[in-house]
Amino acid sequence: MKRSMLLLLPIALFAFIACENHTNHKSVADWSGTYAGEVPGANSAIRVEITLNSDETYKAVNQYMDKGGEIFESVGSFRWQNASVIILDGAEFPPYYKVGKNSLTQLDMQGEPISGKLTDQYVLKKK
Repeated sequence: MKRSMLLLLPIALFAFIACENHTNHKSVADWSGTYAGEVPGANSAIRVEITLNSDETYKAVNQYMDKGGEIFESVGSFRWQNASVIILDGAEFPPYYKVGKNSLTQLDMQGEPISGKLTDQYVLKKK
């Protein structure tokens, strides 16, 4: 009896963790939708619009304000790194974003928060 309980413990623990991780991102109130804003770029601002779909696909549109309004689009799927951070698969632009209530915050290329005096300018607001 003890032996069978020990064998079931890892399975139960895995199921609990998997279930908790799966539902945690769902607790970010209504994360699907379109987020937009202007973020700092190397030479000027970049207008960003990202749509997150409930089937975990996305569309990102980035428009450089200093290059004649040149537009770059990417589409694909995204995955949850943890309860509040997503990774846009195949994105040419920063792929890490922190999902908040009615906001999407761009993270750096390693998935860390951007620090400095421009930190607040990396937040996209839900439309």
